[in-house]
Amino acid sequence: MTLHGLTFQQADVLSGGTELWTLASNEALTNKSVAEQESLTTAAVEDLRLRADVEYAHVDPYMDYLSEPVDPYYGLQWHYPAIHLPEAWQTVTGNVKIAVLDSGRLAHPDLDDRWGQGHDFGYEQPNVSDPDPTSDGRWHHGLAVAGILGAKWDNYGVAGVCRDCPLMPVKISSTADRPIMSNVTKAINWAVLNGAKVINMSFGTLEPTEERCVDFPLLQQAVTDAIQAGVVVVAAAGNDNRDPSVVIPASCQGVITVAATMPNGHLAPYSNRGPRVTITAPGGGPDVYGNGLLCDDPTPMGPYNGLGGSVTAWAVSKPGPTVFGADFCHRYISGTSFAAPHVAGVAALIMTQRPHWTVAQVTQRLLQSVNAVPGCPANTCGAGMLDASKAVITPLLIPSPTCESIPGTATNTSTFSCTVPWPFGGVTPYTQSWSSIANLTIENSTSISVAGTCTPGTDATVRFTVSDSEATTLSRDVSFRCATPALDARLVFQRVDSTMQADRIYNITVMMQNTGTEPWTAATGFRLQAIEPVNNTSFWGLDRVQLEPGEVIRRFETKTFLFAIRTPYELGTYPFQWRMMKEGHGLFGAPSFLTQINVTVPFRDSAFVRQSVPTTVVAGSTFHATFTMKNTGSDTWTMATFYRLGSQPATSSVWGHQRIYLNPTDSAARGQELTFSTMLTAPTTPGPYTMYWRMVQDGFDTPVYFGAFTEPITINVTLPPRDAVVVSQSGPTTVMAGTSFVYDVTLRNTGTLPWRADTGFSLRNLFPEWSNSNGALAPGEEVAPGAEKTFHVTVNAPTQVRSYALRWQMWQTQAGGFGQSSPLTFIQVIPRTDATFVGQTVPARVEPGQSFPVTVTMKNSGDTTWGDSAIVHLAPLPNLQGNNWGHVSVTLEPGDRVKPGDERTFSFTATAPTTTQGPHAFQWRMRMQTAPGTFSHMGESSALVNILVADRCYCPPGDVCQDINCTPPVEM
Repeated sequence: MTLHGLTFQQADVLSGGTELWTLASNEALTNKSVAEQESLTTAAVEDLRLRADVEYAHVDPYMDYLSEPVDPYYGLQWHYPAIHLPEAWQTVTGNVKIAVLDSGRLAHPDLDDRWGQGHDFGYEQPNVSDPDPTSDGRWHHGLAVAGILGAKWDNYGVAGVCRDCPLMPVKISSTADRPIMSNVTKAINWAVLNGAKVINMSFGTLEPTEERCVDFPLLQQAVTDAIQAGVVVVAAAGNDNRDPSVVIPASCQGVITVAATMPNGHLAPYSNRGPRVTITAPGGGPDVYGNGLLCDDPTPMGPYNGLGGSVTAWAVSKPGPTVFGADFCHRYISGTSFAAPHVAGVAALIMTQRPHWTVAQVTQRLLQSVNAVPGCPANTCGAGMLDASKAVITPLLIPSPTCESIPGTATNTSTFSCTVPWPFGGVTPYTQSWSSIANLTIENSTSISVAGTCTPGTDATVRFTVSDSEATTLSRDVSFRCATPALDARLVFQRVDSTMQADRIYNITVMMQNTGTEPWTAATGFRLQAIEPVNNTSFWGLDRVQLEPGEVIRRFETKTFLFAIRTPYELGTYPFQWRMMKEGHGLFGAPSFLTQINVTVPFRDSAFVRQSVPTTVVAGSTFHATFTMKNTGSDTWTMATFYRLGSQPATSSVWGHQRIYLNPTDSAARGQELTFSTMLTAPTTPGPYTMYWRMVQDGFDTPVYFGAFTEPITINVTLPPRDAVVVSQSGPTTVMAGTSFVYDVTLRNTGTLPWRADTGFSLRNLFPEWSNSNGALAPGEEVAPGAEKTFHVTVNAPTQVRSYALRWQMWQTQAGGFGQSSPLTFIQVIPRTDATFVGQTVPARVEPGQSFPVTVTMKNSGDTTWGDSAIVHLAPLPNLQGNNWGHVSVTLEPGDRVKPGDERTFSFTATAPTTTQGPHAFQWRMRMQTAPGTFSHMGESSALVNILVADRCYCPPGDVCQDINCTPPVEM
């Protein structure tokens, strides 16, 4: 949803489920002026406040960090902007101790909580001091100095240079409000011992006295010790318009001596000046005693007139211990005494940033951070006017370089130049350098400029690097578009081998990018042109590659030239290089890489020429194939050197063998062709097969395959129309001469034709001794491809006793035998055995579990004597557990022989079943062991007798047996 050109966006979901939304400017709003944007935004917020579903809506204003004071008299302190102090405060506001060697401490509201530890050395008696530095004089000079150094930033009065610097009040003046030099020495030493980092001394000797610090070694030693301890010592130059070299402490070695300037920036007429001045700072003037700000001073020590002085804290002219409440005020006041605390305060800002710096480093930083004093002669105003914004250490910043590029007159070159403003921030001096990052070459450079050449049409990048004296290093990269000519090209990619075999076809890729402004088309004469060799087609077969008709390659688009070359037959090294060309203009742009192609021939190599191979063959069949290969190596192929055509993959025998051999008279030297002719055998499993071969030299531990493969060809191996696989066969291994038996043969139809009787399919016995005992299909029966058929064949055994071979195969009347033959098996034909039932004695009824005698008489009606070799038994039928009358079989007695025609009566005791009452079959038959554990029945069975197995309570199922008495008889 939009409102006055602003779009709603959900910004957050608060914990209670309340949604926080924001309004974002859309493109239409951002194109309007700032005033229009503010007006529309305000209108959108007012509309939202009227919505029932909006709890509140407001403009989200930008806020600023409070880096400047808000004290009411801060606007009168012209001397801070004069040294660019507000800009410095954006970086640092200070927090190091400043010792104020002056008239002592007063409890002015602007310095409340700013005073730190202090001491009173303001006695005229030697070696007298006390820890209370409260001012006891009427001239409150130290209060004014402290106000400039560190007045609080609040809503009262004025502000100090160093917002958070503790002030150490070190009183050095007596009640006469005049410092004593010996007290100054003590005060310096005390300040150093108690942690001061900066010492401010806004006092000195006046005319006509001339005092040089060299004449006061204790004072100089104190200053020197302070500097060696890392304490910056600042002193006022004096107000006598003379050289401060005759003023102490301003003339002490190492002291930063400060002269004063007026609001107009010129050196104040009262200020001391000359070579001994170190630096200048605002001190005010030309009038020294300026107006008071709410100062009710009935007995002033000096006039209140003028607005040219520094604005600072003040108190009326009463002894310090009696000053309180309304006695505190502010005033304008001038002098180098008030220029010095500006420098001391900025020194404290630097020390806050670099507490490890030496005094020399801080001093050097101050002297490098100045502006000129208007109209000030040389060697008069020191290094110049203090500039706090330069003195404090801001982060090192590098302005962005600006670059331009001009198209070059030579192909593939353009020129460029870049400039950059001087860096700022960090700690000078700087070390500056330029470096190439991408697509340009630097030819000359200075600290702030660079020039050179660049690659046309590319994004060139140059890096500007600055390091300051603290080893802070920044770099800024600037990228620009290198000027592009109308016709230009860049090689993107080239694929060409550096070594090629002679008389071969190789595919080449050259990709060029249009980096000019004119599109490439075939109609306008653009093409890829060979330049090495020039206009020579004998090496590679062509010397130019055209663009496709209608193809347009615009600026920054690429064209991939794909083409084929034929290598020379002659061996040697040949150059290969291409470049874009336009008809009527000539070559342009970057060429492809110059490649020296080494045309060689290996010791063994071959090329495929042709082949003759059928694409469809019948599984398991043989077929003819030829393969023609060309010798492209240096060695001659002969049978004697074991050159052959080898199957692939290596050692594969899918096609019947792994090698196709040369004839004894075959020979093929380099460049000659040789045809291999062979008969191959198809796999027995149908399906698609891929055939390919490769030249090989045998005679080594590992065959050496080489050269090209024959062209892979897919051969479809199909099923034959008639085919069969034997699944299983089973039958007896011993049979009696002249008898019949059943033999089972199971086959699978693996052809494509169904088997049916009316189409002549049958199972054929391949040996005639078995009286053409064959398996037939039933009328209407069909065995489909993939189906199985079990033939139950009745086989007539030969009459002659011996071992006979047996094998089966499918047969079709029109085609004969086909498919897999069954495994060859042998069946032993033994003499005929037979038996005839003669008689038996069997009871009609027995009790369950009763044992009873029976006899069964059988006659040997066969051709062999029972008991000669084979084991002959009388066995019950059916031979079921629990229904065999207690016998698995009844054997002949040891030594018994029953000759052909003789009878044998088997007498034995039978046992009736105990579990099931009712009729039970009683029938027996002779059997003979044909193999260990295998028996074959022979001859007739005994007559079937159903013996009733029943107790006295038995009643046949379905009968009503009222006369049955189940009461056991009573024994007498």
